[in-house]
Amino acid sequence: MHRKLIALIALLIPFFGTAQDFSNKGKEFWIPYSYHVSMVNGNANNLGMTIYISSDVSTSYNVEIYGGTSIQSGNLTAGQVIAVTVPQSCFLTASGLFTGKTVRVTSDKPVVVYSYISASAISGATVCLPTNVLGKEYISMNYTQISNEGRSNSYFTIIAVEDNTLVEIVPAAATTNGWAAGSTNTVTLNKGEIFQVLGTVNATASSGNWLGVDLTGSTIRSIASGTSGCKRIAVFSGAGKMRIGNCPNGTNSSDNLYQQLYPTASWGKNY
Repeated sequence: MHRKLIALIALLIPFFGTAQDFSNKGKEFWIPYSYHVSMVNGNANNLGMTIYISSDVSTSYNVEIYGGTSIQSGNLTAGQVIAVTVPQSCFLTASGLFTGKTVRVTSDKPVVVYSYISASAISGATVCLPTNVLGKEYISMNYTQISNEGRSNSYFTIIAVEDNTLVEIVPAAATTNGWAAGSTNTVTLNKGEIFQVLGTVNATASSGNWLGVDLTGSTIRSIASGTSGCKRIAVFSGAGKMRIGNCPNGTNSSDNLYQQLYPTASWGKNY
């Protein structure tokens, strides 16, 4: 699995860097662990997070919990891939609950970053986007929420990269914090703060499958406050555990889904 991740990082460097102005290379990245079913289903001890960093030039780097301590820093040479293990205490409390702490990666010269989260065989990974290409509006992309394990909610996660960031959220389905589908809600976040929204799930299984709402189509946008204009935000979406299609052996295996979203301003019409 790790070899595949490293190969993908290497391929992404030239594709995004030269094919268009929107690039995944940068000097600052904001990354959450996001939701994983093992946080609530008794398998929290197996949760892990690894940050992969690479570059086509030699540079220094630092990985930290924003507002806390540095996890790892050093130098990487051109073409090298650095793997940084994020301690579990940085994203989970002692009781296995989400801490809401943000991982920040910085470097002197542009790098690419890949985030990989897992618990035993349940794993997901995403390419990370640097601060300079973050936008102000996003649409959550999830999937029909069917899982082989309960409490595998659909989710999206928001990170502010500036203080006093006002965010408007319109969920496409009911959420666990009481928001109704189509309702307009606002939250104010400071730099490095995380706000996570979970879709509701059924309490019991149907034919061996646990069902939940699909948050695809939820809109998340930064809006002007009384004292400042719209500010950039980072948004991730996915599911704590879900199934896409049917496995050929009939096991109906499921995995978590973890993806950083591209701002709507970067979308196009030709591919």
